[in-house]
Amino acid sequence: MSVDDDSLVQRFRHGDDEAFSALFARYHRLVFNYARMVLRDAAAAEDMLQETFVAAAQAAERYEPRGYCRAWLLGICRHRCLDWLERRQRREQLAAETGLVFLEPTPAPSPQLLLQRQEQVALALAGLGQLPTSQREAVTLFALRELSYAEIAEVMECPINTVKTLIRRGRLRLAELVTAAEGTEP
Repeated sequence: MSVDDDSLVQRFRHGDDEAFSALFARYHRLVFNYARMVLRDAAAAEDMLQETFVAAAQAAERYEPRGYCRAWLLGICRHRCLDWLERRQRREQLAAETGLVFLEPTPAPSPQLLLQRQEQVALALAGLGQLPTSQREAVTLFALRELSYAEIAEVMECPINTVKTLIRRGRLRLAELVTAAEGTEP
């Protein structure tokens, strides 16, 4: 006889790790396939699968047993996927505007590629160091720390529109600095 999802979550709440393993066995394919469809990236979907079940384990105490466990898991996965897509879009936008190259893991990069990447990072960091303090802070929080405009506004104690302006001006200036530095390379 199969145990229903709500009972499994309830048992997990009371310390039964096997109940959570049963939920994972029941829904891991569904969650992975959903993430893969949304992200169109199998490796990222694997990460989202893990993140989804970790988040579900952490949120099990708040789960309301109404027979919607599958929808609850997919909702958690959806939010994780949307966050991942937003972070990727931010990186791509920053790369397009500034010429920065975000390093992605590769099996075994060549020494030449490693040197090229180090030079690009050094140029970007040097350019970042030349920005006015407020622009440097806003760009760093947005691009490298992946904070939202609202979070940056709170950290910097200024209006969101000011944050947007600082980031835009910082990106444009950084692109100019990197382009100029690349043009002076031997």
